[in-house]
Amino acid sequence: MVVGVRLAWSRRDYALCRREYWRFLWVPWKLATFSIAAIGLIIIAPYTGDPTWDYSDAAFMSVLTFLTAPWAVGVLFKTLRRQLPVHQALVAACVWFFSASWSYDGYLLVRDGTYPVTWLVNLLASSVL
Repeated sequence: MVVGVRLAWSRRDYALCRREYWRFLWVPWKLATFSIAAIGLIIIAPYTGDPTWDYSDAAFMSVLTFLTAPWAVGVLFKTLRRQLPVHQALVAACVWFFSASWSYDGYLLVRDGTYPVTWLVNLLASSVL
């Protein structure tokens, strides 16, 4: 929640909140490759042997990753090169973790009524994906 407030309050400081970033994403070849990858993940989700993985979480995690990963990776890279301040890397890491894991954990909490004990494993595994 703090990250959301930070992004809303200081939108100019974060490329994720600028039109240029969204124009960067909304090009035909990126949308096409995203669609192919997302459809593949969504189709195989129930057949992975993981009872927590279904069509819904495969869909929203694919969308969140497509929308945030280029920005998050770019911010982390630029922070390592000292081109951006550390607070931007912290925001990017939180957005990354939300896209890769926390949204999934929250979905399972709502769907199943319990927070998954596999949250750390999922954080690591989903971040690799």
